[in-house]
Amino acid sequence: MGISFTEEALEEMFVVTDPDGEFPRLVPHLATEDFEPPGEDNQFDAVRVYDFSFPDMVVEKTPFNHMGWYANAEGHAPTDIFDFPHVDVHFFNISLELEFRLNRYPDRRSPVSRSDRFFIGIKYK
Repeated sequence: MGISFTEEALEEMFVVTDPDGEFPRLVPHLATEDFEPPGEDNQFDAVRVYDFSFPDMVVEKTPFNHMGWYANAEGHAPTDIFDFPHVDVHFFNISLELEFRLNRYPDRRSPVSRSDRFFIGIKYK
């Protein structure tokens, strides 16, 4: 199995945003720069996620359903370790639809939202 990218795609992956928000989709980081609850001045730039569904042949012969290419323009927590531009590649053995439901930013207005303690991180120094 292989995935090819054009040089142009690799150069623009941190800045390209679909005006419809579909490809790539923007996913806010759950961890903040200062390990405090999210606010306007302590958030990392949202990651641009490029989702690639695998063909049936791959799904039948591997445990994987799809892959996410996460372009982190500002990096993410923990700071001083991953707070620089880079790509995270995630392989999923669940459906893309289930991953969307699990990997979303909690809505604080929702009765099922997580408490602020969810946002308390670990200092890695």
